[in-house]
Amino acid sequence: MPVRDAVGYHRIYAVMPATSHPDVFGSFEYLKESRADRYFVFVHLLETESVAGTYPEKLVWKKRWFQIEAAIEAVSQPGLRELLSKLR
Repeated sequence: MPVRDAVGYHRIYAVMPATSHPDVFGSFEYLKESRADRYFVFVHLLETESVAGTYPEKLVWKKRWFQIEAAIEAVSQPGLRELLSKLR
């Protein structure tokens, strides 16, 4: 999901940190369980400043905050797990 979509879906207000490069941190691909489509995901690192209390998709999308080790264990896509491991 592009950065603008992730920010828009969850009303997360973030900025690119001055110390990071605005390029893609990494990418991975996966197949959805319910479809035969292949998805290519580009990951950007953002510093979160705040998250809105309500937003249109709040009842549709789950959002949880994790410590990095717990996030690595929680994700099901191996490619995302590998990217998260780089943040240790």
